[in-house]
Amino acid sequence: MPVYFEFGWQTGNQPPVFAQGWQAEQPSSGVICLVHGLGEHSSRYQHVARAFCRAGYNFLTFDLPGHGKSGGKRGHIPPYPELLKNIDQLLEQAGQKFPGLPCFLYGHSWGGNLAL
Repeated sequence: MPVYFEFGWQTGNQPPVFAQGWQAEQPSSGVICLVHGLGEHSSRYQHVARAFCRAGYNFLTFDLPGHGKSGGKRGHIPPYPELLKNIDQLLEQAGQKFPGLPCFLYGHSWGGNLAL
């Protein structure tokens, strides 16, 4: 059974970001870092997180600004550089929480555009 945890961050004067993760039973093969689509939130991917954990992967995701439990004006899309800083932060958190494991960036819909 995966272990669920919540975390977050705030960069500069940007709104606080809500993030969550699922740790697979050991040994794990890597970390999946998911970026959700426009108008969604990270909790919609709980079933995906559990499936990856069953396959031996840890899973991290976050709510983009203005989405889900993150701060910011609802539905507002900040400039891309600000969005990309949040993805960088997610990848940094993956390295801190699961050192030495490969990290895979997974974007769905608009999140796929950001991941590219």
